[in-house]
Amino acid sequence: STISALREAEQQRKSFSIELAGIASALGSAVSEPLAAGDQRQVANALKGIAAIPGVTYVAVRDAQGKVVFQFGSGILVNAMTPGGNALSFSVKTLPVASDIKYAGTAIGELFLIADASKISDGLVRSLGTAFLTALVAAVLGVLVSARMQQSVARPLRALQQAMTHVCETKNFSCAVEATSKDETAHLVDAFNDMM
Repeated sequence: STISALREAEQQRKSFSIELAGIASALGSAVSEPLAAGDQRQVANALKGIAAIPGVTYVAVRDAQGKVVFQFGSGILVNAMTPGGNALSFSVKTLPVASDIKYAGTAIGELFLIADASKISDGLVRSLGTAFLTALVAAVLGVLVSARMQQSVARPLRALQQAMTHVCETKNFSCAVEATSKDETAHLVDAFNDMM
């Protein structure tokens, strides 16, 4: 259903976010010493392996003053943090994560990652499309079944009404209506036929 697809996508997004937070924390530990020493080259060297991490499209390291020390990948680092320190999501296809960089127990900067989350949103679109098509097929089948049922009830009643009209107009009480089912409508037709 639609709700379960949305829940599943949200769960996948949370799981991916937790995974990215772990990656950001590990990378933050790797760059903490060079960042504390002010060595931009070593910060860059510590982050060389970022390209090998699947899904990560952008990484940036800021020092304690908010100055970008290093950035890599296809992304633009705008002030993406809310006053409460929570990362804002750029789109349904990306997932930003930020992690404090600490050295000797003191925050000396921030590591910011943007990852490609398009697999999650693409899966959600597929699930919603499947749910929509299933609902559409069910609705069409429901309409067809109800139309068929309506006809099975209405046809004998129409035949009975036509027979009654014929009797009223011609005063011919010898006509009979054929019962086409074995339900309450058939009992009504049988009662009419018994009167004739």
